[in-house]
Amino acid sequence: MRGPLSAKKLGVSETLAITDGALLVRDFFDYASYQKKYKFAYMPHHQPAGEGWALACQNLGFCYIDPGWSVEKILSLLAETEILLAEAMHGAIIANAFRVPWIPIGTSPKILSFKWEDWCASCGVEYKPRFIERLHHPIKKNDLLSPLKIVLDWTRQKSAAQQLLSITKTAHPSLSAEHKLNECSAKLYEKLELFKQDWKEGVFT
Repeated sequence: MRGPLSAKKLGVSETLAITDGALLVRDFFDYASYQKKYKFAYMPHHQPAGEGWALACQNLGFCYIDPGWSVEKILSLLAETEILLAEAMHGAIIANAFRVPWIPIGTSPKILSFKWEDWCASCGVEYKPRFIERLHHPIKKNDLLSPLKIVLDWTRQKSAAQQLLSITKTAHPSLSAEHKLNECSAKLYEKLELFKQDWKEGVFT
């Protein structure tokens, strides 16, 4: 399971709580071979992702990472980033696996803190999100409905950019200990081998 909170919620042993399986991506992607190109990058949740956030990041000189892009592009950009600001939890999970410090961002109460807290507990870090205002119409086709909306969205983008910049100056990025990741990785592979063995023995047929 992703973490101890999931195990407790389901009433099973905490020994089944390891971490998010996305950690294993570091064994299949050569992130260490990439050179750092971006001091900061921002990866929003997939729902509010769009042109508005891309423009806000562009105005700051930040890298923008859209969770809807291809896996290869996202992994490459994460590997090229020094510090990730992430509303997308799996952006933070991959960044942590790639040894990229990350800062959790929140723009909506709909973001489930339970998932973040569960994963963070699994790798020994504390979930301390920083909150910023949400862009109401982050997608380009909605941004360009009228001249008034263009002005309103430009104002929102400018405000969002200022808030992101402020966070980079005041928030302390998180990064779990390397030995903790190694422990979690070993446990994941152990369970994976057990699953493969059970499959061969017809447990799931």
